[in-house]
Amino acid sequence: MRKFMVVDKRDKILRKYRMMKKVLVFLVLLTPSFLFSAGELSIVWDANEQSNTLSWTLPQVTLPVGSYMWHEVDIYRTFGYSTGVDSWTLLASGVTDGTFTDYAGYGSYSYELRNVTQWNYDSTADAWSSSSAFPTYGPVRSYFISDGSNNNVVKIEDAAGGQDTFGAQWKFTYNLQETCYPDVRIYKPGTKFTRDSEGFYERPASTWCVKSILDYNGVNSAPRPQGINYEEWDCTDSSGVIVGNGIYYVMFEIFDPYEPPESFEVGISSRYYNLGGNSIYRKRGAYVGVIPVDILRIKDLTVTGITQSNTASSISYNINASAAVTVLILNEGANFKIASSAGSISYGSGSSYVYFAGNLIPASTGTFASADIAQVITYYRGAGINTETWDGTGPTGLAVANGIYPVGICARDASGNTAISVSGNDQPFFEYITVDKRTSSSAVEGDVPLLVSISPSSGTIVASCSALTVVLSDASGMNAAATTVSVTSGTTVFSHANGNAIQSPVSGTSGSGSTTFTLTLSTAITGEGLYTITVLATDIYGNQHTYTSKFSISAAASAGDDFKGVVKAYPQPAKTGSITISYDNASAIFAGNAVNITLDVYTIFGEKVGTYYPAANTAAGTCPWTYSSLGLAPGVYIYRIKVSGNSKTCEAVKKMVIYK
Repeated sequence: MRKFMVVDKRDKILRKYRMMKKVLVFLVLLTPSFLFSAGELSIVWDANEQSNTLSWTLPQVTLPVGSYMWHEVDIYRTFGYSTGVDSWTLLASGVTDGTFTDYAGYGSYSYELRNVTQWNYDSTADAWSSSSAFPTYGPVRSYFISDGSNNNVVKIEDAAGGQDTFGAQWKFTYNLQETCYPDVRIYKPGTKFTRDSEGFYERPASTWCVKSILDYNGVNSAPRPQGINYEEWDCTDSSGVIVGNGIYYVMFEIFDPYEPPESFEVGISSRYYNLGGNSIYRKRGAYVGVIPVDILRIKDLTVTGITQSNTASSISYNINASAAVTVLILNEGANFKIASSAGSISYGSGSSYVYFAGNLIPASTGTFASADIAQVITYYRGAGINTETWDGTGPTGLAVANGIYPVGICARDASGNTAISVSGNDQPFFEYITVDKRTSSSAVEGDVPLLVSISPSSGTIVASCSALTVVLSDASGMNAAATTVSVTSGTTVFSHANGNAIQSPVSGTSGSGSTTFTLTLSTAITGEGLYTITVLATDIYGNQHTYTSKFSISAAASAGDDFKGVVKAYPQPAKTGSITISYDNASAIFAGNAVNITLDVYTIFGEKVGTYYPAANTAAGTCPWTYSSLGLAPGVYIYRIKVSGNSKTCEAVKKMVIYK
């Protein structure tokens, strides 16, 4: 009816040509910005009717006279998402209803509105006029694979509801216009995807494929029905190994299960006739989505403090997969950072902390990092809640001092994934352990550590010095981190604090609660002069005492003087156990050769008590004599030790005290 009216009105326009001419001249003078605003074009797929319905609302051109009546449009269609080799096909022309249904069937199609014309009627002049100052509307697309609302979307979600839960499983939800054969593959981070001339994604090289979820190979492939479907990926590769962290891609390709159309059918390119199995199938659509994979996660880190009644700290955490877990405990005042590369840090007495990129390490660097490590606990743990225990000891096995100790946790699985916390790998994950073994504001015991021995000993003259050895004793235990040893000559200080020496506390055997500290100098001291050794001794309760001792270096010092300087008897005074008489200076005097040893003991009045020999001649070293073997009563004694070997004979005479 409307088209007949258009013809009738056009006849009226011809009869009133002069008036229409004036209107058309005026339209030519209008600027484009004044003519129209944006229009709307939408599309709806009907699975039951196998059709695409277009609907549109177009803007109205503003005219000086008359009223808007309707638009006429031409509708074009092409296969795919772009023109490709199919170009555009005219479906209908002069459509005036604002809606149009295309029964072409399922598939990926694009539509456009072209040659849009607006018709207007001037009732006063009884004249018709038209305007074609409109753009092309579209394209709008019908997606074969979508979210069910004709949006080219595959819903990608963690099947477990969050990657911090156990067994990360990605779920893909998608809607198909018709039963077909999908091909679904997972691709590596960094994969580049290209599109063909129809706008479909093309499959990358097979070397980029991590795993094939569905493999299309013709009639033997796994089909999926029309409507909503689901696929899942368990974050493993084709060998079943968990992949590394990164941004992965999932690619869907959809292939038609029916024979292709005859050659006379328009809008479908033979380019999409692909051989597969025993028949010919056609590609209908493709989609690429991104998958953020961050496999290993730790959460819920909780710790308990160490007190006099609670002698161990409980470190509890929740991990979502099996991995090697490292608990790193730092000394008070130290901080964490995340390692950017692999490495190792030596700490304590021969211990080494091996770490990987993404693991926690002390924030300090160089030799200072080793001083920051209080303890390292490493175990391989399964998924779930795990608990580690720290007994409050440092790397040497001695109890640490009261304080607040940072404790961090990290993990690495068999695929090389590292974890810090559920918030990702961008920040350290740690808590604090409070160590307080006091019952009140005062310490449990207030005794300061005792100096057992020091080498070079006080008053000795040596030719050079490359290391200092200090033995300290404390009933509760030494705080190795807070105990320092240094040697000074004038204004020059040799200590681990300024990097020209390395201090290594070693668990000692020279008595109950004793610890040997060795300060190894980076360069041996050979300059003649007087040197001062300073020892700041600190126990686990913070009790401190400073000891000093002086020795001299002389290039002319004889082997005998050197020998006298290192001979010592300890502990002094001796009250229980054994007494050790040390004469070790093998590298400087006896060069590791076997020696003959004689020990003479005298009373303070010069009366000889006895002469003693070791069980057999021995290489230079220490030789302990027990009270029972010496048969000495409590008192003050003079001992003379004589050692012969390496064409040298040295002796030293010194005093020792025994009481019970």
